[in-house]
Amino acid sequence: MKIIGITGGTGFIGTHLSRLLLERGYSVVIFTRSSKQSNSKNLIYAQWDAERSECDVAALGSIDAMIHLAGAGIADKRWSEKRKNDILNSRVIGTRFLVSQLKQQCREQRWPG
Repeated sequence: MKIIGITGGTGFIGTHLSRLLLERGYSVVIFTRSSKQSNSKNLIYAQWDAERSECDVAALGSIDAMIHLAGAGIADKRWSEKRKNDILNSRVIGTRFLVSQLKQQCREQRWPG
């Protein structure tokens, strides 16, 4: 069974996507800032906070694919210049951190990449 990781998996799109993946027989690891418990053996929550450079590397090493949805919500607040910058920066910081963590996993597990 393939294991799919999702950052931002507790958001609107991530919630629906994880439900769909579970229905199709995948296992899902949701990387999130908040501690959560799952009632499903095919769904787990793992620590993730790009701004604090925190990531559950054991969970990251267990996945077969990653879907990156994390970032400031686009519909949470009115779009001021500051809010636009916050949205952009949250995605840039999150993506850079995720890429660095995945590269580290590749080196540790001697995957190409």
